[in-house]
Amino acid sequence: MKAGPNGLYLVMLTLSWWAWAIEKSTATVPYTEFDLAVADVEWVLSNIDHQLARGLGLKRPSAEDEQSEKPKSKRYVD
Repeated sequence: MKAGPNGLYLVMLTLSWWAWAIEKSTATVPYTEFDLAVADVEWVLSNIDHQLARGLGLKRPSAEDEQSEKPKSKRYVD
């Protein structure tokens, strides 16, 4: 599975639908699993925030990094 640009949006949308379904339910529905899911999303968001604050993932590769990733060309020896 590959991440896409709408991943976080879909997670938040799902949580809002879940909360709406719990509120509209006529049965007594515990919030336990919903609260755990919200806590997981909060943890992920706080870690993303910490990573962005430290600047990780935002640094562009330097010219040296790009050169080291390119395969070396073959040389002919006479």
